[in-house]
Amino acid sequence: MNDRANSQSRTERDELGEVQIASRYYYGINTARLKSEWFALGLKTNESLIKAYLFIKQAYSLANNKLAGLDGQISAAIAKACEEMSLENNRQQFIVEPLQSISGITINTNINEVIANKSAEILGGKPGEYKIVKTDEHVNLGQEAHSLFFLATQLAVLISLSKLEPEILNLERLLRRDALTLAKVLKVSATPNIQSTTGQWGKRLNVFATELEIAIKRIRESASTLQYNDNQERENPSIAKEADESQAIQKEMLCQLTEITGFKLKEQDWQTANDGQNEFVVSDLIFVSSALKDLATVLSKIAHVVKMAHSGPLSEDAEHLKSPDAIQAFSDSLHMVAYQAVCNNLSLTFLAQCEQLESGMLMPLLSHNLLSTIDLLQVIVVGFQRKGLL
Repeated sequence: MNDRANSQSRTERDELGEVQIASRYYYGINTARLKSEWFALGLKTNESLIKAYLFIKQAYSLANNKLAGLDGQISAAIAKACEEMSLENNRQQFIVEPLQSISGITINTNINEVIANKSAEILGGKPGEYKIVKTDEHVNLGQEAHSLFFLATQLAVLISLSKLEPEILNLERLLRRDALTLAKVLKVSATPNIQSTTGQWGKRLNVFATELEIAIKRIRESASTLQYNDNQERENPSIAKEADESQAIQKEMLCQLTEITGFKLKEQDWQTANDGQNEFVVSDLIFVSSALKDLATVLSKIAHVVKMAHSGPLSEDAEHLKSPDAIQAFSDSLHMVAYQAVCNNLSLTFLAQCEQLESGMLMPLLSHNLLSTIDLLQVIVVGFQRKGLL
C-alpha cells in the first residue's frame, strides 16, 4: 500500500492559504475551493463530456511532445493518466457541476489538477506538489479553456450519439418483428377510439419503424456537421504567421484525437480566431438537438400505438404477451422522456439566440441539456426494447 493510501488527507497551499484534501482524490486546491465556496445544484457533469476532455488532454500531450518540446516521460505519463481516469471507477474525481463551469473554466481546472497529480504519481512523485507535472505548463499547454469547452462538447456529443444509434437500429428491427405479432393476436374491436381491423396496429408500427430510419439518417447528418469534411479547405491565409506554430500543434492534436477516438473534429482555430465563428459551432449543436427532437416525436407515437394496442381485445394466442398494466406504465415513461427531449430542444433553440452563448458564458447550459437529452433517449430506448414492447 503506498503512502497516499496510508494518509487520510494531504495539505495543498497557495497564496490564499491551505486546504485539506482527502488522499483518495487527485483534484487539487482550486477544485476543492470550488466545491466548498460555489453553489451546488446536485447535478453531475456528463460522463461523455469528461471522457472528451480526457481524450483531448491525451491528444494534446502527444502533440506537444512532438512539436512543442514537452518532455517524453511527462507526455507519456499524462497520456496514461488520461486513460486511467477515463475508467468508470474514477468518476468521483470530477466534482465540478455542469452549471458551475462558466465558459468551461472550472471543469478544465478540475481535469487539469486530476491529470497533473495522477501523472506525477505515475512518475514517482506525490499529488499536490506540482513539481514533476504542472497543470498549466504541462497538462494545459497550448490550450484555452473557452475554445476547449466547445471542442469537448462537440466530441462528447459524437461519443454519446455513437452509443444511441445502434440502440435505435435495434428498436427499429424490433418494431418490424412485433408488427407481425400484433396482426396475429388482435381481435376486431368495436370501440370507436381503437382501430377496428386486426392488422392496423401492425401497419402503424411498420410506418413508425420507417420514421425511425429517417430519424437515424437525420441524426447522422447532424453529427457529420461536427466533423471535418475532407472537401473543405483547411488553409486559412488570414491567420498571421506568428500563429503558425500553435496552428501546427492544433492540427497535430486533432490528428492524434482521431487516432484515439475515431472522430475527425473540425479545426478549433477556425472557430475561435475569427469573429462570429462560434455561431457556426452553436448552430451545428442546435442541428443535433433538432434531429433528436424528431426522434423523440417518433418515439412518442410508438409509445401511443403500443399502449393502445394492449388496450384492445386480444385473441387466445396473446397469452405470451407482457402484462398490459406494465406495458402501459412503461409507455407513459417513454412519452415523458420524449416530451422532455422536445422541451430541451425548445430551450436550446431560444438559448441559441442569446449573444452570451457565443461568448461561452451560457455554453455549459447548452452542453448539459444536449448531452442529457441523448442520455435520456438512450436509456429509455434500451428499456423500451426490454420492457415496453410485446
